[in-house]
Amino acid sequence: MAVLAFGWLVVVAVLVIMVSRSTAIVGAVVPAPAVRIDRTNLSFTSSGYTSTYHLYAGGLDWLKPVGLLIYTDGSGEYGLKNLRDSYLLGGAGGMIAVAKKHNMILLTPLSPNKNCSDGDGSCWYLGDPPGYTRWVENLVKQVQSQYQIDKKRIAFGGYSSGAQLATEYWVPSGAAQRTMEAGAIVAISFGGSPKMLEVGYTPSFRSNVHMNWNVGEKDDSYLLNDESEGPGQGYNVKAGYDHYTRAGFRTSLDVIPGLDHDRDGQFGAVMDAQIVKHIR
Repeated sequence: MAVLAFGWLVVVAVLVIMVSRSTAIVGAVVPAPAVRIDRTNLSFTSSGYTSTYHLYAGGLDWLKPVGLLIYTDGSGEYGLKNLRDSYLLGGAGGMIAVAKKHNMILLTPLSPNKNCSDGDGSCWYLGDPPGYTRWVENLVKQVQSQYQIDKKRIAFGGYSSGAQLATEYWVPSGAAQRTMEAGAIVAISFGGSPKMLEVGYTPSFRSNVHMNWNVGEKDDSYLLNDESEGPGQGYNVKAGYDHYTRAGFRTSLDVIPGLDHDRDGQFGAVMDAQIVKHIR
């Protein structure tokens, strides 16, 4: 009888272990595998805002370090609404091709502000820019949680209204410092000084992140303040460049002869040049 009882105990113990192991497998939280393809018009909700974004993650070499190129368009966001147009994303020299060339995921958020009063519809600089910045930061962090991204290979670029987001809110809010360890921030045809209280920058961040301004010499955003952007000083390219240079950042200013605010088809080349110079 003692032997029989011992036998039943062994059987019960084995069953308990099997059930326990089965339960552990069923209940385990397994992260969804990253979708390594190009996807557009995805939706993201955070910080009280909902908007869309495009994510290009196809055709990359995942055996090598993968970077992240974040790009925000100007008011109206023509380039992000016309995906095949060579204005911004499409073509051999477009932003999609540039990102893939450098083994980077391309993330292009569209502004949550769909009622911009400047006549172009959507924009980053009016409404609640700090709130939109938090939305973008949370989106970037979500992408970084889904993919194995090297935070030393991050580039953030923006044109016009998107450039204002980059230098007036993205950097001073601390969002840049929290999402990248090294790389480049590029402001095309705008990008003034901070319009919110700045965080404290670490010496490593200031020395490992290069900030570049690229503007046409005939563009009013180079030296003149545009009254539509708000009162006071600091909304132009020169003000942004001067501020961050004084703050100890590695900076550069490229003034392009003969060009004005319109930079149709040039954005990919601008970002490509800065990635080549400052990201390995």
